[in-house]
Amino acid sequence: MPERRVSNLRDLLVVAGGTTLANAAAYGLSIASARILAPAEFGALGALLGVSIIVSTFAIGCQTLAARRVAAGVALGRTDVVMRAGAWAAGALLILAAPSMAAAPVLGVPSAAMLAVVASVAVSVLGFTAIGVLQGRRLHTRFGGTYAALGILRATGTVVAVAVEPTATSAGLGMLVGSAAGSAVALAVARERVPLGLPGPNVLRELWRNSASLLGLYLLVNMDVVLARTFLEPADSGAYAVGSLVAKVAFFLPGFISYVLFPRMAAASTPRLRTANVLATVAVGAGATAACAVLAPWVVQVAAGPGYEAIVPLIWVFALQGSLFATLQALLFLRLSDPGSGADWRLWVGAAGVVGVVAVVHGSIAAIVLSGVSVSVALTLWVSVVELRRTPTPTRPCVDDEGRRAVAPGDGALS
Repeated sequence: MPERRVSNLRDLLVVAGGTTLANAAAYGLSIASARILAPAEFGALGALLGVSIIVSTFAIGCQTLAARRVAAGVALGRTDVVMRAGAWAAGALLILAAPSMAAAPVLGVPSAAMLAVVASVAVSVLGFTAIGVLQGRRLHTRFGGTYAALGILRATGTVVAVAVEPTATSAGLGMLVGSAAGSAVALAVARERVPLGLPGPNVLRELWRNSASLLGLYLLVNMDVVLARTFLEPADSGAYAVGSLVAKVAFFLPGFISYVLFPRMAAASTPRLRTANVLATVAVGAGATAACAVLAPWVVQVAAGPGYEAIVPLIWVFALQGSLFATLQALLFLRLSDPGSGADWRLWVGAAGVVGVVAVVHGSIAAIVLSGVSVSVALTLWVSVVELRRTPTPTRPCVDDEGRRAVAPGDGALS
């Protein structure tokens, strides 16, 4: 038992290191670009990064698909089923990249930049599918290292490109090159190839479920900052963006917990394992919120520098908001680990709820963030009661899209 606990702790630390490096690279991309680009170009890049976050739900959906099917034994030791789904999703996004240029004038960004950013997400789908295979096999060291490589190469390509040519279009092209390099590394580490052919209907249904649920979550996470730009004065909107950055850090910080436990829940979910996933996420979020309450001036200084002192008293509220989002993500992964569950439309209801409340209460930074927190608290309680009491589909011999059977490996116990 002690050896198992040490192994669990090592896995968590390795994956935490990889995800932290990837998130630090994304944060570094924003800081470096802000210093290199003119304000108008940086504003365009910010909008493009928002687009990439939303579209990347398809990449994360493929990662979750691969991790669950490999962990549960559906792939029968063969990964071409999930890699084919990744290739199909990547191709679909590449086809949609050109029509997406029509949205460029609405966002005030160059059409070529929009094309490049959507294409960068498309090529990253294969990389995320490959690291999903590593995740499902519980190869945590390779998973953490490859996850970090994907984020670092994407950020490096973008920063180098804007250093050469300080425009949003150049940034998009650099992001495309960096994402392609990251996917190549992921495929090499996972030792996967890109098979031809269409995925089966069961795989497509699961991919749709994953992507629809994750899109709802990411809309919820990003909705308030969009509303703040709509209702607040420019100076207050900028201060809100600083608070939103802190919320994003608190949101992504506990992600490593679900990354490690998700394959075990997919193989053989138990009430103890499901509860551990949620409680560990809540504990990390509570620590982040407390730290922001105590160290608020320092957090604001690191996140944005001088000039944002007005946001200091509210920083812990933004951290709480991000921690609630993280808890919702942990609860979502409980649902996605169960092949018998459907898409979680409650997250879409939550996003709509934020829009509705903020449309009425939006007179200040505090009003908008507290409105978002109120909706998130209610949504978290609702989803927690349902998901923690729900009995997942029993582990049984699995059938893939070609009718072959396999018994799910591993007991999924958390010791």
